[in-house]
Amino acid sequence: MGEVKEDILENLVDLQDVLSHLAVKVDDLAKNVEKLLKLFNEAAQSFKEPEHDLQNTIKTLLDQNKIIAKGISIIEERLRTPYQQPPQAYPQYQAPQYQQAPPAQSRYTPFPQKMTPSIAPKNTSPISTPSQPKQPETQVKKTKPLPT
Repeated sequence: MGEVKEDILENLVDLQDVLSHLAVKVDDLAKNVEKLLKLFNEAAQSFKEPEHDLQNTIKTLLDQNKIIAKGISIIEERLRTPYQQPPQAYPQYQAPQYQQAPPAQSRYTPFPQKMTPSIAPKNTSPISTPSQPKQPETQVKKTKPLPT
């Protein structure tokens, strides 16, 4: 019987060793399950928020689409009908009327249209040659002879 007690004692020690390893593994498993649950909760929160944003975005796009469609239909209607008067909803613009100021008086007198020189040169060439020096020329007025 001594051998049986030793075998039972040895099996109990081995069983305690296995149970201690099993307890450590169950603790690790519990920690991993807790992390997994946190991850699922975060994923659920992230799915809730973008759905709300996505709905608002789709609603905004639908509103913009309606406005654009209405504008295109108005343009198409205007292109099909000949131009008449602008619609009554838009009053015609009238520019403000201003009084014209009188023309400003200039303090300078304009130049005469044609100038006539009193002394006319005989040589009208603008270039003088070196052999002929340029001399001032004057016109001599002929006078009537005195009565005798």
